Amino acid sequence: MINLSKIAEIKTGLVLSRKKAEAHSSSEHSYKVISLKSFAEDAYYDDAFADEFISTEQINEEYKVTQGDVLLRLREPNFAVYIDKDYDDLIYTSLMVRIRVKSDKFNPHFVAHYLNSSAVKRALAPDVSGTAIAMIGVASLNNIKIPAINLQTQNKIVKYLNLARQESEILQNLVAQKQKYHKSIFENLIKKEEN
Repeated sequence: MINLSKIAEIKTGLVLSRKKAEAHSSSEHSYKVISLKSFAEDAYYDDAFADEFISTEQINEEYKVTQGDVLLRLREPNFAVYIDKDYDDLIYTSLMVRIRVKSDKFNPHFVAHYLNSSAVKRALAPDVSGTAIAMIGVASLNNIKIPAINLQTQNKIVKYLNLARQESEILQNLVAQKQKYHKSIFENLIKKEEN
């Protein structure tokens, strides 16, 4: 096991209120902001929920995500997601941290999946603070232990989890199609009885 801080750079996101442009500001810069709704247990980032953000100034590059980054919600539920492609001007907020894996011995997507594991949830549980909105501290993340599994095995695990996710999507689509089919049969039977 190795500390997350030894293999990755961990950075808290931008406090948006400090950069928000007033209505009709003379200097405006448009960005997309990662929403807390974009986080899921399957470790995939969902860009459908990205919000628009207008800033008074250009946002520093360090607050933009790039392909290969891992983001972790600081608010519960503390899901991590892997950024699987490049986005233009996509920024992350102070409600999350960016984990940029620096070691070539670790697959960032594997790290995201591991951060969603029950072992990590148990390790973080004592460090969650706040009464109204429970949050974890960044210091707690530095000490998260990542298993030092060889890269080939990590890649196999990620591939397996990707296939499992695709299978789940196919099954969900099948269920939805079946429900539509059953509903149409029911409605057709009702129409026949009415005639």
